Amino acid sequence: LDVIAITGVFGILPLIAVVVILGRAYWSYQLLIKKGLKTEGEIIDYEEYSDGKGKKSFFPIIRFKTYHGQEIHQRTSYGLNARNFIDKGSIVEVVYSASNPNRFMLNKYSPLKTEEPAFLGFIVGFGMN
Repeated sequence: LDVIAITGVFGILPLIAVVVILGRAYWSYQLLIKKGLKTEGEIIDYEEYSDGKGKKSFFPIIRFKTYHGQEIHQRTSYGLNARNFIDKGSIVEVVYSASNPNRFMLNKYSPLKTEEPAFLGFIVGFGMN
């Protein structure tokens, strides 16, 4: 009986951890949408990742200036799938945190609308910041 109880507890702990990470990532995303500053940025390049099963995610590298004139060149925390691919040189709307401009997202391309590999990248990259 004790072995079953211990096994149940250790089976539930990873599930609880996943729920906490998902909740934190979602909360951080919502907070950025509500309180973040908006500006225009340019897609200057991409990093491409494959899941080994033929699905690819494209992580845009964005260049934008903050309200205070700081220039940011950084990869997004989440990728785009092929159908959402945006050409290099395209101007996009960026939403960034005033206190940490390296924490940003593309306004039109919600990480919650991407495919699973990109979404998991969002959870790890955005939720753990």
